[in-house]
Amino acid sequence: MYYVLGMHEYRRRRFRDAMSYFQRVVKVGVLNHDESIAGHLLANYWSRQRPRWGDAETLYKSSIEIGKNIGNQFHVAQVSFKYGEFLCANSIDRSRGLSLLKSSLDLNTNLRTRFVAQVRSALQRYSESQF
Repeated sequence: MYYVLGMHEYRRRRFRDAMSYFQRVVKVGVLNHDESIAGHLLANYWSRQRPRWGDAETLYKSSIEIGKNIGNQFHVAQVSFKYGEFLCANSIDRSRGLSLLKSSLDLNTNLRTRFVAQVRSALQRYSESQF
């Protein structure tokens, strides 16, 4: 129920309300598709707030694990991309970030998604940048 309410608010661009619902989804701890998406969106939101970076990392990791456990490689590719970008853009752990971006590129390529060029571009940008 909280997931549906959160997605409704998210689509209405009422992000603060959506994140409140997503926090409840994650707190319940049912390791399924809904929690993996809620965790990913919440991690993206918190990744923009420096005091919440640790929480964002925890949720990115959890969302990737759930995606792997339920066999959703597309989800794993998307979360790996956002998590890798987060690590590189904020100079937190460049090598791990690049590794996640490479993993996302491999998954997106194998799945033939429309995101291959976007991931390749980010990987190139962060590989060339000096931190």
